[in-house]
Amino acid sequence: MPEQARILRGVAVLLVLLVVATAAAQNETLRKVSELFQQQEYLAAQEELSKVDRDQLDQAEQEEYDRLSEQVAAGVAGFERADRDLVKAGAAFDEGRWDAADALYRAVLANEFARAEQKSRAVEQLKRIDERRKLAEAAAPGIVEVRPAEPPQPELASPPAEPVAEPEAVPSGTPAAPLPTGTEVQPVPTGTAAQPLPAGTPVEPLPAGAPVPVVEPIPMGIPAGPLAPRRATPLEELRARDELLWQRAVALSQELAAQAREAAARSDFNEARRLAEAAAERIEAARNYAEPVAKYIAQRESLEHLRAEIARAEQFYLTEQAERERQEIAARVLQRREQIEALRCEKVQQLFNTACQLRRQQRFAEAAEVLRQVVQIDPTNAQARYQLEIVDDYASLMIQKEWQKTLDIQARDALVKAQEALIPWDVEVLYPRNWLELTARRSQTGVGIGSPEERELQRRLDEILPQFQFQDAPLGAVLEHIREGRELNMAVDWADLNSNGVAPDRPISLGLRELPVRTVLKEVLSQAGGDIPLSYAVSDGVLRVATKSKLDREKSVVVYDVRDLLVSTMRQTNAARLDPVSAVMADKSSGRSLYDARLFGSSESVAYEPPAAPPEGSADATINQIMSIIRQTVAPDSWHENGGGGDASIRELNGQLIVYQTSGAQAQVRGLLEQLRAQRAMQIAIEARFLDVVQNFLDEFGVDLDFVFNSGGAGYDRVFTPQGPFFDPFTGAPVLMPRQFSRIGTTAVTPGFGEQTPQIGVIQPYGRAAFVPPAGNHGGSSDQMTPIVVQQNSLSLTDPANMSTQVPGSFAQAGFQPAMQVFGSFLDNLQVDFLIRATQANNRSSIVQAPRIVMNNASSTSIQIGRSSQYVQTINPMVAEGAALAQPVLGDAQSGSVMGLFAVISHDRRYVQVTVNQLGQFDLPTFTTFETTRASGNSPSVSTQLRDQGFAQVYTQVSIPDGGTVLLGGLKQVGEVEIEAGVPILSKVPVMNRFFTNRSTVKDTRTLLILMKAKIIIQDEAEEEAFPAFSAASPD
Repeated sequence: MPEQARILRGVAVLLVLLVVATAAAQNETLRKVSELFQQQEYLAAQEELSKVDRDQLDQAEQEEYDRLSEQVAAGVAGFERADRDLVKAGAAFDEGRWDAADALYRAVLANEFARAEQKSRAVEQLKRIDERRKLAEAAAPGIVEVRPAEPPQPELASPPAEPVAEPEAVPSGTPAAPLPTGTEVQPVPTGTAAQPLPAGTPVEPLPAGAPVPVVEPIPMGIPAGPLAPRRATPLEELRARDELLWQRAVALSQELAAQAREAAARSDFNEARRLAEAAAERIEAARNYAEPVAKYIAQRESLEHLRAEIARAEQFYLTEQAERERQEIAARVLQRREQIEALRCEKVQQLFNTACQLRRQQRFAEAAEVLRQVVQIDPTNAQARYQLEIVDDYASLMIQKEWQKTLDIQARDALVKAQEALIPWDVEVLYPRNWLELTARRSQTGVGIGSPEERELQRRLDEILPQFQFQDAPLGAVLEHIREGRELNMAVDWADLNSNGVAPDRPISLGLRELPVRTVLKEVLSQAGGDIPLSYAVSDGVLRVATKSKLDREKSVVVYDVRDLLVSTMRQTNAARLDPVSAVMADKSSGRSLYDARLFGSSESVAYEPPAAPPEGSADATINQIMSIIRQTVAPDSWHENGGGGDASIRELNGQLIVYQTSGAQAQVRGLLEQLRAQRAMQIAIEARFLDVVQNFLDEFGVDLDFVFNSGGAGYDRVFTPQGPFFDPFTGAPVLMPRQFSRIGTTAVTPGFGEQTPQIGVIQPYGRAAFVPPAGNHGGSSDQMTPIVVQQNSLSLTDPANMSTQVPGSFAQAGFQPAMQVFGSFLDNLQVDFLIRATQANNRSSIVQAPRIVMNNASSTSIQIGRSSQYVQTINPMVAEGAALAQPVLGDAQSGSVMGLFAVISHDRRYVQVTVNQLGQFDLPTFTTFETTRASGNSPSVSTQLRDQGFAQVYTQVSIPDGGTVLLGGLKQVGEVEIEAGVPILSKVPVMNRFFTNRSTVKDTRTLLILMKAKIIIQDEAEEEAFPAFSAASPD
């Protein structure tokens, strides 16, 4: 705790020092602002004041800050107002508006914030204004007389002339205009002052070569009298002329200066500088006329002052304009920032609204992208980052849900497909549901028909015309009827037809019904051409009609895919047929399985072998054969390879035929290939059936009665051993034992259930001690005799286990338990044991095994479906020194069905010729184990197994109708056994015979049929059966 308190005190002291230092710095700045204000440095004071943070000042300092802010703002405004007044006053002074200039200069003096240099300049200008006013009041314009120059005359004696006062400079803005040449100045009446020309009167320059007028100044204030003016001297005239030229130059200069000031007032400083330079040029051009030189110096200084004023005005204008532009730029920047900020806020809000809308629609990925845009626009937006994390989590969750949904859908679809795979489609060819769509897309692949327009034209040519009747109709009209009726793009080369004598008006007479358009067109052209063969060709979607000779000159290249025709079919092989018995014996001697040798083709003695792989080059041989057939059957003389005069050719590339021929020949090639495919498109579906029908019946009823007399009063009992009754080895008579020693009826025996007790009990003649009656007086008994036992065994004679019908599945020899048994005993001196057994069973079974296969026409095929089991067939002894071993030899026991056959369709496509090389069914084998004799007691036992297996097979050759079934072979087995056994005499006594007679009946029937069904599959027929509208939906 003390340590924490010390740290807190240190922090507090540090904060106090920082506050004190900051306050001291603020106070120093305020003092500096006050000093600058006292020094009239208003702009510097304003800049320093902007550095002060008012919020960090105390109350007194804030009041001082507010006071200085007001003073500095007023000082800056007054300073700028004084500067503007000086500029305006200088312009008014230059324009001769002395009253306005005086008022402005006095306003500068009255401005308390005007700086000292501003006020001193205002005082100087006021003095100049007073001087100008005094000069203007004291100076009056002189009156002169202007006359033409005369030749110099002899100088007359005359009194010395009175001094003539030189004219004062005309005030600025009132230039004196010279009089026109040749004008004489009339004497001014007494008391009338000479009036100057109006201001602005243009002064014309003297023409070249004109005599210089003589200007005689008239002294001011001399009244006109009767005396005439005296004549001026040449020097005076020259001076008057120079003075006049100077005044004119000054007037023009002042006019230009006034225009320069106006231009500067308009802020056209380039024009103002040009006018000022023009005014200076006027003064510089007339400098030689200035007398005294001070006039020129004064004018030059005035023009220099004008230039300075223009420069100051331009500088002030530029400064003001720059400041204005700076303020405008700053305002625009601030406005732009505000707009950008407003747009940014608006955009962010819009994006937030969009993100919220997307979140409500659970489109989290799109909402995340929108929030990323918000973060990119405003990286410091914590709300956007927070919502982005949430939306990303939801988007990830939605993706997981989507994947889980996809997983569930795919699992469901997989289960549906698995369930669909369980459908036992009982059809030879099952088309998909989108077969029409697939046919429309792929029907023309590899056919070589051409463009879609050409295929459409071929389809329309294959359409059926229901009726075509014409009698002596012109050829042109008939062709037009065909073109219009089927909307064909037909182009008839009438020039070629006319050149060969076939005119459009050639009569045509035909009567046809239910024929394709192409057939009708061929008939029309054949009748129209006569001896000149006419034909048509389809190219680029246009049906061209011309003579055959011309059409043959137009050839095209078409590629035909014939790789499906290069696949060779499997042929029948001469398979050997084996006798099953000899095959079994051979199997035993060779240590191989019967089915290794016969069924599955693993030995030399096989019933059926799949065809060997085709030799190398067979595909080339096939395609060469196809090309040869085309050259021999389609326009044989046109092929270049045949040595004819034509240039048609056919080449092969990767199983594709490239044919260069005429349109008609291309159609024949196409038709030939389609016929070959139609023959190969036929398939055969074969189904073999092994139908095994079995019926078994059993009826059994039996009664077994056993009697024991003198059971309780007997004095002797026979001696029993574990092997049975004991006999005297010498006499062979049964050995008897007194009952007091045998203790029959008094000693308990071991029960027939539970754990066996280790004690060895007394051997009892009966299964239970309770069966023996207790000792006592019993009538009809003798203690000198043993019990007398009477037994009957007719029940065992009728036991079904001793019966056999040789029919599989029989109840006989099945070792089953009876359906019902009733047994019991009656105990007295006469003991009666009875057993009643009754059974009635019936079994019916029908088993069908039907291997099926689909094959190409005129080919061989096989199918094998089985199961292989290994067993110990035999042993090979191995003897070594001091040891003997036996090595087991394993064999394969195979079961199942096998079918190998060759089938071909008849020429009329109604029957199927089938050669059955092997058709068999082999039952699941059973094995009997035998243990071989041991060489010694310590040698391990070796067991072998004997196979027991049933089979049925057939070899034949049959003709089966399409879709029909024939019986290849079969077997019928019927077995019936009835046994009746009983006691003689007693079995004949009515009522009593039921107790001494037993009867059992077994009836078994088996029927094995081997059937075969064949069905011809033609692709076009199968498609029409699956899709009745197939022919209308699919293009030809």
